[in-house]
Amino acid sequence: MVTQDRPRIFLCALAAACLAVGSAWAAYGELKPFLELGPSIEEKVTALVVAPATPGLSYRSKHLVLTDCNAALTSIAGAAIEPDHRRAMFDHCAEMAASIVEEAPTYSFAWFILALVAEERGDMEKLSETIVRSQHAAPYQEWLAFSRASLFFDHLDDISSEAAEALAEDIRVSLTSRRGITWAAQRYILQPGSRERLTEIVEQAPAGLQRRFLSAVRQQTALGRPAV
Repeated sequence: MVTQDRPRIFLCALAAACLAVGSAWAAYGELKPFLELGPSIEEKVTALVVAPATPGLSYRSKHLVLTDCNAALTSIAGAAIEPDHRRAMFDHCAEMAASIVEEAPTYSFAWFILALVAEERGDMEKLSETIVRSQHAAPYQEWLAFSRASLFFDHLDDISSEAAEALAEDIRVSLTSRRGITWAAQRYILQPGSRERLTEIVEQAPAGLQRRFLSAVRQQTALGRPAV
């Protein structure tokens, strides 16, 4: 009886070993982006100049590499490197984000990274497309709406009308948060050329948000300087 069971026991042991190896490999894949990119912003910039990171299978792993790209691309450390290195960093982040949206076309954060790359390259057509794709995929995610609004606001006259309306909606979503409404009020005070456009956008927001915006503008005017 024992002899007859040996093949079954062997197959079970082999299956268990394969599962253990597979689990270990998957776990390594999840940790690999952190190991490749490092904890500090300077290490992330250096790593992304050399090569793109490879995200694991999970949403969390993909979010990690996109977060690191976002931090590197918008950092002072990333702005201070040599032009060729900066171009390589943006190219590698674009490659990572493109691979993610190919697998998950509604991944808004990846479209946002592609929008950052398009802005860096001066490609307004691509910037318009990626802003729209990002905003349509996550129209009410406040942190992402604020990121799009604050980083691309100065391109409202350069992008398509559809993208400009997407950014206008991002601004209205941003008004629901304290940082968003403070940012909009500071823009209104510090950039007189933006006042007409901001006023048009805010006038289409709910009445309560309009009142909050006017209150924030009065506060910024009283301060006479940007709030910290």
